[in-house]
Amino acid sequence: MLRQELLKRKKTLENYINAIGPWLAKAPAGTLWIRTQTCGNSSRVRYFLSDGRELSPRNEMPLIRTLAEKEYRKHLLKTAISELAAIRKLLSKTDDVASVYEQLSENRKKLVIPVEQSVQNKIRLFLEEPFPPSDFEIKYPNDTLKGDVVRSWQESLIADELYSAKIPYRYERPFKLYNGRILRPDFTIMHPSSCRIFIWEHFGRTDKASYMSDTILKIKDYAKSGILLGKGLIATFDNDEFKLTRDEIKKIILEFFK
Repeated sequence: MLRQELLKRKKTLENYINAIGPWLAKAPAGTLWIRTQTCGNSSRVRYFLSDGRELSPRNEMPLIRTLAEKEYRKHLLKTAISELAAIRKLLSKTDDVASVYEQLSENRKKLVIPVEQSVQNKIRLFLEEPFPPSDFEIKYPNDTLKGDVVRSWQESLIADELYSAKIPYRYERPFKLYNGRILRPDFTIMHPSSCRIFIWEHFGRTDKASYMSDTILKIKDYAKSGILLGKGLIATFDNDEFKLTRDEIKKIILEFFK
């Protein structure tokens, strides 16, 4: 849980940093100074550039606000970089306990039940987990970079992008629904850092009403089983008019797994 929260915060900070840098590069030059001038019982706020020129609140408020925002974002960037460095350092230590087991000899490992497993070991077990292949015939086989044979060219696009991004996945790994029914999701994916499991279903016949009814039912069944769309469940769609693209797949991978 801690690792997942750290990874979530890490991604948030990286998004801040990636957004602030380009904004600051385009920001106007100069630093804003703010002074409060008091005269008797009244006071007014005056705004100056660092070179001493006074800015008019009536005519130059957009510039005043932008310069104030610039100073805020400069401090935010510095703080975000510092916090990100601390989180990265802490993340590097979260596998220390698990590594104690990994350092044992293979014969000794057989005698010990590990308290924790490393990320690498969890991924290895996930990729090596045996399960029977689907008995549903693949009518139009498509090869993938990983060596799987999938049912459509869209699925081969997804598989190849996952493989190229080094995201561990299994094709048509069995999944038991809340009611005991077994599904064969297109892709079961393990997050390469948090080890959280995701399911990616591609729905490629959305121009057919009966298919869409089955699709909606499947999404609802996943939700009842604790796999919510947009969280544990990734769904892509296409038909003759709107085709799934490689760019779309890459954006999804970047959003969920990087």
